Amino acid sequence: MPKLPQGMFRRKGRSGWYMRLYRAGGERWVSLGADYAKACDKARALGAGLTVDPARAGTVGAACERWLESYIGQARDEKGQKLAAQRVRAYLDPFFGHMLVERVTRVDVRSFRLWLQSRFTLSATSVWHVLSDARCLFNWCEEAGLVERSPFPRR
Repeated sequence: MPKLPQGMFRRKGRSGWYMRLYRAGGERWVSLGADYAKACDKARALGAGLTVDPARAGTVGAACERWLESYIGQARDEKGQKLAAQRVRAYLDPFFGHMLVERVTRVDVRSFRLWLQSRFTLSATSVWHVLSDARCLFNWCEEAGLVERSPFPRR
């Protein structure tokens, strides 16, 4: 096997390749996919400092559709799928739908929370569930390679 690009590795018990990046004083692991050749290309691009192509990322509305089809369709039961689709239609799409996925920041997420609390008569639990779905969406976007980093911090 040829020499791997710097920082690229394979995790034990997982299929796929990863890359270790050091940005902003911290370490991050980025999934590169299971295909070795494509993973090497992505690793070289990330090592060169290239980021995600905005034309490929698209809007949050388009990402929501893909997220509902690919992730939610497999990860949740029928009731959970309907709830996630309703939350996207009622809350995520009206606020984030027109924005580019890569341009959403933590400030936008905080504004979204204030918008939810002020505009709708939602309980604290409902706001929590909507924000949870938004976090799931943006973390999925990060794993799918649509954004370099999710606006939701990992704790």
